[in-house]
Formats: sequence, structure tokens, C-alpha cells
Amino acid sequence: ARGGPLVPLLVSFWMGCSTCSPTEGNCSGIRDSSLIQFSHRHSTWARTKRFSEIQSLRAGCSGGACIVPAGETWVFDTSMDVDTLTIEGTLTWDTTKDGLELKAGFVMVAEGGHLMVGTKEQPMDKRATIYIKKGQTSAQLGTRFLGGLGSGKIDIHGRKLERTWTLLSQTAVAGSTQLHLKHDPEAMGWRVGDRIGLATTSRGESTVHTIAAIAPADKAPPGCGNLPNVKKTCSENRCKVLASSMTDKTCDHYCGFCGLSFAAAF
Repeated sequence: ARGGPLVPLLVSFWMGCSTCSPTEGNCSGIRDSSLIQFSHRHSTWARTKRFSEIQSLRAGCSGGACIVPAGETWVFDTSMDVDTLTIEGTLTWDTTKDGLELKAGFVMVAEGGHLMVGTKEQPMDKRATIYIKKGQTSAQLGTRFLGGLGSGKIDIHGRKLERTWTLLSQTAVAGSTQLHLKHDPEAMGWRVGDRIGLATTSRGESTVHTIAAIAPADKAPPGCGNLPNVKKTCSENRCKVLASSMTDKTCDHYCGFCGLSFAAAF
């Protein structure tokens, strides 16, 4: 080169177990395996470390402050419980593993660090939990947080849901094990094992439940299907009505409100 100083050149490409000569144009069959970086001065391997396979990583993160060093990429492929986690390099969640849990007092992605839980093209389609515990404090961000500093990046891409909420199509009483929804749960993208929140309509506490099964709504037998506050249909013309909704009412009142005639109480 003439006319100025030499400029370092860095070339990156995917290289597999086969060999080839790029100048001969026979590299089309190479399999992706490891990333090799070449420069005019030296060669270095950009290594990815799997957390489950390297004892030194597990020993360094068995408790206390765990740090993913700058320039390193760790694959999170086994559950971990530490006091704190600071990511200066890259921590990638293994999207092939179901039920992984990361527990820490805080998770801080430092300047230049990167936390990746799935990508837009390949989202995390399985269960993944990041649980922030009590008891640890960061001078920069405070307590109990998942956050980043400066150019730190956090990418979380989960399973696509057409809807994240819906309404009840029928009243759900305390103790019910079935919910009748306005929208089809499968069309919304909900699955067995998902956790859902049921918001209270009073001053009580909302509750969290796990979906045990998804099935078409049970059809009520004739006679009680369109009546309010029915707990159980006993026969075609006998219905068990919730007592809590009958305060200061008689059976005559209830049947008359529904356009029916009261015959007998059982």
C-alpha cells in the first residue's frame, strides 16, 4: 500500500470442519461451527462458553456476585441462583431448554454488555423465568431490578401471543376450576402450563392460576343455560342458584325476573 500508514484489517467468517480454498471457489459446502477472526497481526478464537459444561463458570457463580466478563459469551443452559449478576460480555439464553430459572438480587447489563433471551427471528418459545430476589443493592440502579447501563442491551423475545388478556363470558365464583372466556384461548396463543392472572372485581386480591387444560366450553342442559347465577343444573326445569345472589330475594322474585313461574324449592 502506498500513500499512507497501514490500517489493521479484521475479517470474520463462519468456518466448519471441511477445508477449502476461497480463491478456488469451492467453499459452498462448509458447515457453520465456530467463528474465527483474522487480523494482520494475530488470530484469536471467539469462544462461546456453555454454563453447564465449564466448572470454573459454575464455581464463580455458585453464590455472591457473578460477572460475565467483557469479551466473553456465555450460554445460559442450566438454572442459576446467585446474589447478583453483572453482564459485561454477552449472556445468551439457551432457547432449546424448557423451565430454566435465573434467580438474582439484581441483573445488571453493564456498558457494552448484552443479555439475549431469544431473538425476533427465533423467540424463546419455552418457559423461562428471571426472578429478582430481595436483599441486594446497586449504587447505580438501586434494589431488585433488571436493567442496563449506557450502551448495555437487553433483548427479550418470547412466544407470540395474539392477545394477552380477555374477558369472562360467564361469572366465575370463588373455588371455580373452569373459566369461560370471551375469546378462544388457543387462538390467543395460550397453552397448558401458562400462568394467568384473574383480576378481582371487588376490593379483594387478584389471583394467579395455572392452565391445566383447554377444552370447548361445556354446554348447559336445557332450562338453565340462560339463567343468571346458576351453580348447577339438576334437570331440565330444576336449577341450583347461588345463595349469595339471593340476598333479600325469594324464589318467586328470581323466577319472575327470568320470565318464569316458581314451582317448588328443594
